[in-house]
Amino acid sequence: MLATSHAARCGSRTGFGITLVRYGFFMRTQSDEIIQEFDQNYDPYGSPDELREEEAELEVENQWLSLIFIFLGFFIMMRAQAEYIRAKRLQAVVAATSDVATA
Repeated sequence: MLATSHAARCGSRTGFGITLVRYGFFMRTQSDEIIQEFDQNYDPYGSPDELREEEAELEVENQWLSLIFIFLGFFIMMRAQAEYIRAKRLQAVVAATSDVATA
């Protein structure tokens, strides 16, 4: 029972981590499209320097957010894997002690 409940919990956490990593990489590839969409909605009365500054700021924010998602996703995946390995080792110890007790 210990292994199946831990496997389900750790598997769902690993899946969530993979989703965060994929979303982070997706955000990194979509930064050019976001800038193009931003260019279409620009204020015609604003100065070109302000527009370039806003584009650069938007791109930096997007890059940082994607890095945070990637890092967080990898952290969640590694932690879930470590917890699963620890649960499997505990299961092996419990099984070994029950075999010794019955012998």
